[in-house]
Amino acid sequence: MSDQYKLNGGQQHVFSTRPVGLSTYLTIESYIDDNNHSNPTESLWHIELCCQHDHNVSLDPGATTKIDVSEAKGALITVRNEGSWPILVWTDY
Repeated sequence: MSDQYKLNGGQQHVFSTRPVGLSTYLTIESYIDDNNHSNPTESLWHIELCCQHDHNVSLDPGATTKIDVSEAKGALITVRNEGSWPILVWTDY
């Protein structure tokens, strides 16, 4: 498992994925503190290859989502926090 990274609004982090034939999962969690317990967060991820589109993720406060990013197949993926509130991100690789 990768380290967990806390991304504030506008920040991003790059992760590597497993080679072809092996699954990689990205987890995004809406970070809860005393100030943001009622607002949803917006984030996105994309594969660092030419002409790849962004995948949008919207999370309710405190929610966690696990995303299969195996289509990246050995490439890098970038996760970017497009919202105002922090998120925690990590992969199982």
